[in-house]
Amino acid sequence: MYEIKISREYKKFKEIIETYFEEKQIELFFKYFDMLIEYNKTINLFTRKRSALIIKHFLDSIFGALKFEDFLEKTSYNVIDVGSGNGLPGVIFSILYPEIEVKLFEKREKKSIFLNLLKRKLSLDNLNIENKEFSNDFFKDNYFIILKGVNPYKIKNNIIEFVKQKKCYYFSNYKVGEKKDIFADYLLPIYNVRHYIIKLREELLSEEDLWEKW
Repeated sequence: MYEIKISREYKKFKEIIETYFEEKQIELFFKYFDMLIEYNKTINLFTRKRSALIIKHFLDSIFGALKFEDFLEKTSYNVIDVGSGNGLPGVIFSILYPEIEVKLFEKREKKSIFLNLLKRKLSLDNLNIENKEFSNDFFKDNYFIILKGVNPYKIKNNIIEFVKQKKCYYFSNYKVGEKKDIFADYLLPIYNVRHYIIKLREELLSEEDLWEKW
């Protein structure tokens, strides 16, 4: 397996975390990252063939979550992360915004066990894990939904309805407007999240070639 923690990508990642965040957040980010690396040996939390991609996804989640800072300060909304998998970006929201409730929905038992362990190890009292598939019954007006690890072609119609109502934010694997992104028409009036993430990440790294080969 690729030795992530001796790579130049990790060194830059470490520099960004230590420069832009508070001591407690830094501690939790690194604990979380270390757990992802350790438990990926036995649970498929991220791809092992291109394992350094987890650094990129981690940063995507951080910068995407920061996009909502003003919004969360002005509202009493909490967060639901559907198909949470390895916890990105839901756990990042939990670390950055300890005053809100974050619910992770993960139907696969092994990943749900990992998320519960993560909650205990990081002492994230505002984080709750549901080992079940998300449905309308779990949605309340004071929540908004985050989607990242959800295949857009298998998504339930009820989620699409939340997107139409501007109650759902999609961390896309594609740039908004690309043919594969079926949410483009709904997302453009809400947040161009993916474009924001790419722009901010590249500004901080100032080494765009670092990511292009991935």
